[in-house]
Amino acid sequence: MDQFVKHRLRIKYYLRYCDDFIILDNNHLNLENLIGQIQFFLDCQLGLKLHRRKIIIRKLNQGIDFLGYMILPHYILPRRRTVRRIFRSLEKKVTTEPQKANASLQSNLGYLNHANAYKISKALKKICKKIKTI
Repeated sequence: MDQFVKHRLRIKYYLRYCDDFIILDNNHLNLENLIGQIQFFLDCQLGLKLHRRKIIIRKLNQGIDFLGYMILPHYILPRRRTVRRIFRSLEKKVTTEPQKANASLQSNLGYLNHANAYKISKALKKICKKIKTI
């Protein structure tokens, strides 16, 4: 599919990771036309189908939800629901499994390191400081 999109369709701004991909274009109609061409290629050549509800055409300044992050023109944020899940999980581990809380904290900080999430990281560290005081 990468070769088809880059060389046949001559898409300049195409990004794929596993089964998720993004195509950027200034023209809304171009994007709508690409959907049909990509669907046809995937069906005929690879026996795959695009998930209709996961095809989203939107303006870049509204942000792109991709790989667990909300990507905006000048910064990247973690998804809100992911942040809520991280806090719930970490608070639970601090109270029930304090020995595993630090490993979980480090994993989550690694995820947040790829986004503009300084305040969120600081709040997570504050939760884990409770372990040392208990």
